Amino acid sequence: MASSQPTHQDVIGALNRLCTNSVATIETQLENQKESDAVEAKKREEEEEHRREEERQRLKEEEQRKQQAQLDAARERLEWTRKIADEQLAIVAAERELEAKKRALSEAQKAAGNDEDDDDDDEGSESGAEEQPVRLFIMLSLYFILITIRDYIRGLRRRNLSVSKRKLEKGCRRRLTML
Repeated sequence: MASSQPTHQDVIGALNRLCTNSVATIETQLENQKESDAVEAKKREEEEEHRREEERQRLKEEEQRKQQAQLDAARERLEWTRKIADEQLAIVAAERELEAKKRALSEAQKAAGNDEDDDDDDEGSESGAEEQPVRLFIMLSLYFILITIRDYIRGLRRRNLSVSKRKLEKGCRRRLTML
């Protein structure tokens, strides 16, 4: 029996070593798995932080695009307003010019009417007869020019129906004060 005892002891010793080695191996593998899990968790955290940073960057770029679009729209409205104001000034200038030409025509007609009376007093003056067709030609030319300007102004008004008279006057006054 003495021989069986060492065999049992050998078996128990081998089993004990096997268990100890297995426990050590499992503990080593467990430590390796913990390290691997920690590395994987850190990697996932870094990826998540990277995704968040990309999302922040995308939102920032989107906000910048929105702001740029708003600025572009504001510039476009400003340019449109300037264009309208310039057109309004052109209309006012054309109206003033038309009024001045109307007054000049009226004065020319009055002067022509007075000169005709004076020509009648001269009795037989040939210069009065020659001047009459020239005056008539000038008056007709002025009349047609005034008609053309009036039609042009009416055309501008039709295109700018949304522009109110007050806005026109306000824009003109502002521009005139700037000059």
